[in-house]
Amino acid sequence: MSVRVLDGEQPGYAVLVFDKQIDSPSLRLAIKSFQVGQGAYLGPSGAWDRSPHFFTAARVETPKGGFGYRVGPEVVNYLLEDDHIEASSDDGLLREDGYWANATPLMMPGGARPHTFVASTADAPSAPSAPVPPSVAPPQPSSSPASPPAPPPNPRESWQLPDWLPSAAAAAVLLTVAIVALVPSLRCSVFGSGCAAPSESDEAERGAAKRARDCAVEKEAAADSCSAEAACFSPYRGQFPHGASLAQIEEVAARVAQSCQTLGENQIFASAKQCAAGATTCVVETCYAEYLRTYANGGHAGEARADIARAKQACLNAQQRRKSEADETREHQERAVGPAPLLDGEYAADAIAVSACGVQRQRPHVFVCSSKIWWVHEAPLAPGQPSRPLKWEGSISDDGSLQASVGGSSSYVATARIADADRKVEMRYPGCASPVTLSIRHQLSAGCSEAR
Repeated sequence: MSVRVLDGEQPGYAVLVFDKQIDSPSLRLAIKSFQVGQGAYLGPSGAWDRSPHFFTAARVETPKGGFGYRVGPEVVNYLLEDDHIEASSDDGLLREDGYWANATPLMMPGGARPHTFVASTADAPSAPSAPVPPSVAPPQPSSSPASPPAPPPNPRESWQLPDWLPSAAAAAVLLTVAIVALVPSLRCSVFGSGCAAPSESDEAERGAAKRARDCAVEKEAAADSCSAEAACFSPYRGQFPHGASLAQIEEVAARVAQSCQTLGENQIFASAKQCAAGATTCVVETCYAEYLRTYANGGHAGEARADIARAKQACLNAQQRRKSEADETREHQERAVGPAPLLDGEYAADAIAVSACGVQRQRPHVFVCSSKIWWVHEAPLAPGQPSRPLKWEGSISDDGSLQASVGGSSSYVATARIADADRKVEMRYPGCASPVTLSIRHQLSAGCSEAR
């Protein structure tokens, strides 16, 4: 879960938008900075401490729709651009992190910047000065102008150690303070003094990082996260391959990539679901084949497999019912006993083209074995879809009546009256007004084939 920062539409204000759905008219929020004191909480008047202080944030409508929570100068004036922050509620139900951006501080005398974290906000008393040895230089004439008074000590540079601190520890503390004061980068981060002004390249890098993050937010809001890699992150990496914000950008890119993957999976599943809704029960499994091949363990895989299982059972029930009806019919019909209209074997066949239905001319092989017949023919499952190979299976009765279907479907039915002079089978597809005629030609081989 993450928090996004939006412009509060006036200096000193910002709107926090959370991923979690919240309906409270106001929140009491603690703000933690991961860049101050290695994780310190913002307190009153810009003080930083280890204990959280809770600011009141009112619920407002955001410029882009939705709702967020508005904070004022007591927060905005003490956070820096690109600071990694965490916002948490006093009831413990909300805790989200993100990067501070898009907020303009309210200008104050002397400016307002985050203070270095200290254990206590009270200033330590100045250390007593060491005794000065007697001077051996001659006294100065009384007419000399008096020296100007010394400026008051800087509380960040004048520290007093408590009396109870052991001498060894005191020496270690003083040594640490001396090292910090001598190293410019440490002196800047700890005391806030001696900091070099940001260069133009630094400003450009921060601007590019901000544009990349803002671009990603817009892409996610528009359900277009799959284009964020090329539109948002690649320009930053190309311009600043070793930029200071690269780690932050990669974190955002990883999150957006996951969002893209989820979006793509949802789209493919929705297409498969639509296909299954219009297909007969015996071919529903074909609709989900692409989704399960790509997302075998996806978020919708369980639902897809459940749909397939239900469709298979419905198809089996229909097949059993039709078989029972056919058996009952045969018991009450008188059949002429004679030679089979087609001998067991493999036959060449010719299937006409029906351009209006997307069916092209084909030359399949037809197999006959013990009054059973089967062949493979390619055609679309529905208008506008690509052709797929479909296996037709059926039987030939003693009087030459042929009945066949695709997987027992009542929508894909083939019929014929087979005779020596007439071996034309009419295949009917859903959504195709004209039948597809299959003409069985000469026999290629005799006997039952293992091709089935």
